[in-house]
Amino acid sequence: MLFRVNEILEDIEYHVREGKPFSLVRPGDGDLRHLEGWVKKKYEGEEYPNRLTTRMNVHGFRAADADTVYQRMVDAMNKANYCSCFETILTPRVFWRNLKMSTGTSEDTVEAIKNYQEIYRKAGIENHNYCCPDVNWKLFLRGRRNLKIILNETGSRCMIVSPYACEAAELLQKNGVRVTHPLVVPNRYGKIFTKDEQIRNCIMSVGEGFDVMLMSASIVGRHYLELARCMGKVAIDTGKVMEAWVQPPINQYGAPMYWMNHKYSRWVHPRPGACDFELTPEGKAVYERYI
Repeated sequence: MLFRVNEILEDIEYHVREGKPFSLVRPGDGDLRHLEGWVKKKYEGEEYPNRLTTRMNVHGFRAADADTVYQRMVDAMNKANYCSCFETILTPRVFWRNLKMSTGTSEDTVEAIKNYQEIYRKAGIENHNYCCPDVNWKLFLRGRRNLKIILNETGSRCMIVSPYACEAAELLQKNGVRVTHPLVVPNRYGKIFTKDEQIRNCIMSVGEGFDVMLMSASIVGRHYLELARCMGKVAIDTGKVMEAWVQPPINQYGAPMYWMNHKYSRWVHPRPGACDFELTPEGKAVYERYI
């Protein structure tokens, strides 16, 4: 079942206010390509293609670590309150304009998205409480009740796990969100897997010192969400949201440099100083029914 963004926000707020464990794990199309390569190796005996081992290095782990990284992500997805699927991308209005025409997404990725259900089945993903893969942007939409407002009103103590944790913490605190523990981790091009045990120990050592985790630590970091959930916390996969906030703005929308070529740049525009996003007119037309 695919849940709307407002339903997910209501559920997040309930778990925050009640102090109950919660996690949202939202792999995107790049992560799907990782899973596709993994299941082909498991079921068809194919070796990881060079382009996938390159992706592994970009995301901070080696092919020798792949089984651990992928299995942890699958486990985190299965135990999450919500995990992402690709039905929203497959709708014709979004699919042909967002993938085929506007972003130059490779044919291989397009095929993986079309076959995501089979990839999920072979990977062992059994959780069908679905969210859209771009829910991270929509949790922070301006002009409606959003996650920033919920965190502000509840006084939740936030841990941020991200290469941009300090910068994001400063911005969130300026917007009334209480950040008690910014945890800086290696970026996508760093060897985050080599720091994995240290990062896990840091999270566990905080213990009762935080209520909500906002996590942006690539595919390797997805199991930190499950760790936080097991600690009784609310854990949310924010993806590149914080990166969009802290990058220098270059246009009238306040969009950061990398954003101009980002696949969602036609649909939502970041407002870095405000820690939220604004739907473009085209974004409203495409996405309103999922919100």
